[in-house]
Amino acid sequence: IPAEPLFRSKEDITAPSGQILVGDVYPDMRIDSFDLVMMRKFALNPELANTAQLKAAADTNGDDEINIADVVTVQNYILGNIKEFPAGIIAEY
Repeated sequence: IPAEPLFRSKEDITAPSGQILVGDVYPDMRIDSFDLVMMRKFALNPELANTAQLKAAADTNGDDEINIADVVTVQNYILGNIKEFPAGIIAEY
């Protein structure tokens, strides 16, 4: 049985100014398949993550790079295989 995602709706969490929800690259305060699609695009072309906010949200494993490892991390989160990202819940930008 997959674990429940940490955040399901905008009411679940809000990030203060200068911070963003890790993994939320389709910025709707949810981590879902829309984010996974965007992460795949960013892994193929990291320049598409062209703001500090997107870069912070996309680096889900905390290695300061946007690559396939981040995509896999988001996929594992959505599938319930992990409960939070190695980079944490909130990232500063």
